Amino acid sequence: MEWKKLPEVCDIKTGKKDANHAKENGKYRFYTCANHYSLCDTYSFSGESIIVPGNGDIGLVFYYDGDFEAYQRTYVLSNIKICAKYLYYYFVYKWRSQNTSKQFGSTVKYVRMQNFNDFIVPVPPFPEQQRIVAKIEELFAELDNSVAMLKKVKEQINQFNESLMEQIFQQSDCSWEEYKLGDEKICSINKNFNLPDFEDEDIVSFLPMAAVEAKTNKFYPQTTTYGKVKKGYTKFRNGDVLFAKITPCMENGKICIVNDLIKDCGFGSTEFHVLRCSENLLPKFLYYFVSRENFLRRAVPYMTGSVGQKRMPSDYLAEQKIKVPSIDVQKQIINCVADKISKSKSIDNILDSVLVSCDALRQSILKKAFGGEL
Repeated sequence: MEWKKLPEVCDIKTGKKDANHAKENGKYRFYTCANHYSLCDTYSFSGESIIVPGNGDIGLVFYYDGDFEAYQRTYVLSNIKICAKYLYYYFVYKWRSQNTSKQFGSTVKYVRMQNFNDFIVPVPPFPEQQRIVAKIEELFAELDNSVAMLKKVKEQINQFNESLMEQIFQQSDCSWEEYKLGDEKICSINKNFNLPDFEDEDIVSFLPMAAVEAKTNKFYPQTTTYGKVKKGYTKFRNGDVLFAKITPCMENGKICIVNDLIKDCGFGSTEFHVLRCSENLLPKFLYYFVSRENFLRRAVPYMTGSVGQKRMPSDYLAEQKIKVPSIDVQKQIINCVADKISKSKSIDNILDSVLVSCDALRQSILKKAFGGEL
């Protein structure tokens, strides 16, 4: 077994293109420091290559055999004199751990050419390199199949939850009364509580987007900030349902019920709709209604604004129809849904834990492969 410095086994270059070089429908892959390649209309590199971002997540490593382009802060290993896949898997195994503590910069961490020049690779005979690659890919294929199955189960859980929600809110029971969401008999949307009883100089609490955690829909009142009342901001209080107006925040689940505010109220930024239930509608019932995937999907064609910052108009939200049962039935539904979601969430958490273990197993396979144990 020989140990060689990286420049002895390949050429090391950086790309020359800036981020604006990407084209939506380009012909060639364009590797940047992101976790997935873009596209562009030119190429500067060909053949088997290993691509490594120079900043951001330096643990990312890509293998590609073909024509491609590279961003100016991306490193390309080409003209590889050993088995290219062997070198790729060794990078996946060792690059992050050996360079995490050797990064430069403060705000944005990055590596330099010296990191690559100092990187040492174990080089067994070529047939052994090929054997190691074949064994790694055999085991990775089995692992990938398992991961795909686990992800499919997670997707089925999400589909079950969505189906459950749809069944509930499509009830045909004649005792359920139908309203528009903006009907004040059941709900007020950004109404009747704009800047009440506060002067422009008063110091109040404000709600940042960070107060609502994406996807989990948890509300964190401790993240609220303090400042002077501003026009266009809407008062919210414990029990209100906050609904993010913009994508991608809306798509990521920026919807919550306000709770644990020390003074019972604060001010929401213009990024949230504030929905306040009447005595005829329970906040949790409304929360389940507006957080359904179907509800969000149907809103997309009616959203306004530029790409990436589209907003749901309050008028659209107010026009949506909701069937409302009695308070007692709402309570029964809330308890039933909460129980089923809790159980499915427990299963989902177990699956997430197994998926994390699969990532660890991937590293374990590489460790054994390069330790001569496979």
